[in-house]
Amino acid sequence: MVYNHGKTGEIVAAVSQDPQAMAFNALATCYNYIVAGVEPESTHLLDRAFFGRMRPGSYLVNTARGAVIARCWLTHTVEMSMLEIRSEETGREAAVQQIVTPWFSLPAEPETPDFLASNAYITQTPVVGCFFPVWRKATVLREVSLEYVRRPEGEVRTEAGQAALDRLKTLLYGYEIIDKWVDYCMIEDDTLAATATAEWLMDIAGQAPA
Repeated sequence: MVYNHGKTGEIVAAVSQDPQAMAFNALATCYNYIVAGVEPESTHLLDRAFFGRMRPGSYLVNTARGAVIARCWLTHTVEMSMLEIRSEETGREAAVQQIVTPWFSLPAEPETPDFLASNAYITQTPVVGCFFPVWRKATVLREVSLEYVRRPEGEVRTEAGQAALDRLKTLLYGYEIIDKWVDYCMIEDDTLAATATAEWLMDIAGQAPA
């Protein structure tokens, strides 16, 4: 006989509406179960009179509980490259000219220099306007060289660690974080991994954070 499936208020209401049925069950069954949460509504749900009506030799199985608070941990890892790309103009450049309208451009596909990478500086000058706007587009392409440069490890550690902690704070929004820390490790000498761990309190019978 189960008096509560987790919704104490509903069960208390049901018991108050049909106390005779509850008394009959106490007399007829060998095992009586109470699964009511420890709440004000469940106080005195079973009284001395109820126990007096229980069948001799029967058992009361009490699985009622309040909040079961436990310390829990959640981790999140952020991997960040130790390398960054820096660019520098080499001094080589080329100019491209076009006549542009809302409908077409001349030339449609202008020739561009064979630069591996470049910065583009664009200037547009109106020629005519009103019903048929036309403007001259001048593009200066300046070649740049690209180089991988190793970042300071302390800078990367700070950035990756903060990113991992920020993610944990988002995942644990609404929970009380009581401790947090970050562990670091290198992956193949060019990637740093920051693993943040947060410790928080929660009712382990409730729903854990996703």
